[in-house]
Amino acid sequence: MSRLRPLDSAFLYIEDADATADVGIGIVAVLAGQAPSQPELIERLQQRADSDPRLRQRVERAPLGLQAPRWVDDPGLDLARHVRWRALPQPRGRQQLCDLIAAESTEKFDRNHPLWRCLVIEEYDIDRWALLFAAHHAMIDGMAGMRLFEQLCDDTDEHPGHPPPGPPPAIPTVTSLASAGTRAAAVAARGTGNLVCNAVTLTRALLPAGNGSLGAGRLGPRRRYGVAEANLVDIRALCAAFGVTVNDVAVAAVTGAVRSVLIAQGRDPATEHLRILVPVSTRPAEAEDGRGNVVAALTPQLPLDAATVRQRLTRVHQRVARQRATGEVEAEGLALGVAALLPTASAAAVLRFAVRYRQQAVGALVTNVIGPQDTLTFLGRAVLDVFALPPLAMRIGLAVAVTSYHGLLRFGVLGDYDSMLSAERIAAAIEADLAEMSRCAGQSDPPFGPP
Repeated sequence: MSRLRPLDSAFLYIEDADATADVGIGIVAVLAGQAPSQPELIERLQQRADSDPRLRQRVERAPLGLQAPRWVDDPGLDLARHVRWRALPQPRGRQQLCDLIAAESTEKFDRNHPLWRCLVIEEYDIDRWALLFAAHHAMIDGMAGMRLFEQLCDDTDEHPGHPPPGPPPAIPTVTSLASAGTRAAAVAARGTGNLVCNAVTLTRALLPAGNGSLGAGRLGPRRRYGVAEANLVDIRALCAAFGVTVNDVAVAAVTGAVRSVLIAQGRDPATEHLRILVPVSTRPAEAEDGRGNVVAALTPQLPLDAATVRQRLTRVHQRVARQRATGEVEAEGLALGVAALLPTASAAAVLRFAVRYRQQAVGALVTNVIGPQDTLTFLGRAVLDVFALPPLAMRIGLAVAVTSYHGLLRFGVLGDYDSMLSAERIAAAIEADLAEMSRCAGQSDPPFGPP
């Protein structure tokens, strides 16, 4: 038995406060051959559940919320309850798959049982099928979700067997928190002088820019989903040519895509504001297979007024680096550590207030989920493609999950159905912007001169 940490519990409170919130994280795999039978799939899930207790546990809340919710074994565990089959309508292509994923993203998890499900999608394309594994954000973050999917796959020579996940990070003590606070203050001192300035920076980032962020607003009941992809070799060449990271390229591509969609709608990007949430994993390397959420976040504003690829890459790189340097991540980590030491009822009250705040400062989420490093198989079927399904909540109307597999970088784009930033259009525009970046990569101009 273990208690949920404050950030894990927050996703339960988000769902309580907003019935339209989608707090699941999904991994979509496209596989070769025919889909497995139900007994074959159930047997595999049982093998993994035997070694991973979280797949067997549900959330139990304490009376009156006087203690943090805890994970307990589900006495009525029935793995068949967590598995469903679906068939795509003709012509059974990428668009039909995306439509089904969008519909599945709004399905709620049954809190009376373990917070995960597995959807088998039969007859996708020619001699292929797809698998959607989804879990509640209270159970996993993006990194843990990808690792869990890898553990569901067949054992490999490089990774024989699947060891049980490591324990969740320990709840901080006063001593450890003081130590963490000292480190955070040191980082802050290098950037702004003290930790208070970091907290001010974080607070200012969450305040609306102008009339609020593009994309922020009440979510409707339906979703759209799209997928963009690019060659990972080309992306790495971009990083080398412009002196940036893969994260910078992803955020710059989203910037260019939003700008293109706005221009196509007859709007002036220079007059619009879009601040995004960029989760940053703080999970220790030795605990990478653990469950729960071990993340902080950056909140850069996208340079929608930047007209060229070079300008967008330069300014995205500079803004992300500036936020990292000011210690914003350390300030968030310290805040979460303080929340873990507060009496449960007090921490819960603070979290409930925070998730009910009708924020309009952040309109999109861009998260990078490191994909499998090896070629995977599942029940003997080759895994041909992997992309991610991000959450959509807190009045954030657009979410992009970036992952890599088989030499491709994929962008899974989820959006509110009625948003002006249509997920399908954003996905198509991301591909176009990445292609434009590749064309510019061979130019001899230095990457970070005056934009």
